[in-house]
Amino acid sequence: MNLQSKFRNARVEGDSSIAGRSWLDVSIIAHLFLVWSFAITATTVASCSTKAEVASSTSPSSVLVQITTSTQYWKPLLIDVAFREDPVDVAAPWFEPLRGRESSVVDAAWYDIRNQYLVIILKGHAYHYCNFEPWMWAAFLTSDSLGRFYTGEIRDRYFCDETEAPSYP
Repeated sequence: MNLQSKFRNARVEGDSSIAGRSWLDVSIIAHLFLVWSFAITATTVASCSTKAEVASSTSPSSVLVQITTSTQYWKPLLIDVAFREDPVDVAAPWFEPLRGRESSVVDAAWYDIRNQYLVIILKGHAYHYCNFEPWMWAAFLTSDSLGRFYTGEIRDRYFCDETEAPSYP
């Protein structure tokens, strides 16, 4: 008799044990199996260097593991920002890019909500702004004119010096 049949028979007969094991023992064993399978999947994902390797080496049920154990699955986009010594990788997952907007002044922008940090490219030159509140980013995204909003609301208010700028890996 296989394990599935034992479980089915135990439920029908009202037996509280399966092959000498209580339901608590069975649930503990099942939990340990899940922990073991998580560790195997995490090790497999951590040893892969590309998304393609991850996709081919793990099952669809381990998508959450792929996200939490990844080290770097994005192609870096390093921006040399004025008044900052080190470049900023705006392709990192903690940056939200400005999408779907055309502007004659603003070429591109990225926002890190955790650090309240804005990187913006204006006519080919990159600048950064600190203590940039999330509500201001939302207002910027929905403004009628990105250039006018930048000039009126951002340019002279959120400038940051080297000591305020967050450090990134």
